[in-house]
Amino acid sequence: MPIANVTFGGSTNKNNQLQNENLSGFCNGSNKVFSLSRRYQAGSLRVFYNGIRQSQNEITETSETSFETEFIPLSGTSLTVDFYNA
Repeated sequence: MPIANVTFGGSTNKNNQLQNENLSGFCNGSNKVFSLSRRYQAGSLRVFYNGIRQSQNEITETSETSFETEFIPLSGTSLTVDFYNA
C-alpha cells in the first residue's frame, strides 16, 4: 500500500503532509517530463523508479507541478513520487 497523507509533528497543516503519486501509467518509453496533480515544495521531490530512489542529478524540477527525468521510463515500469505540498 502506498504512503499518502502522512502527518509529521502532530500538525494538521497541509504543508507538513507527505504526499505520494503513482505516475507509472505515464511511463511509455518516450516521456521524460511528468506532471503532478498538486503543487510541491521546491526541493521536497523524491522520485522512485522501479522502487529505487533517483538522485537529484537524475531529476530536474521544472515547475511547481512538474519535473523532468534524465532517463526515459519504459512502459510497464514503476514511477512514484513523494513530496510535500506547496
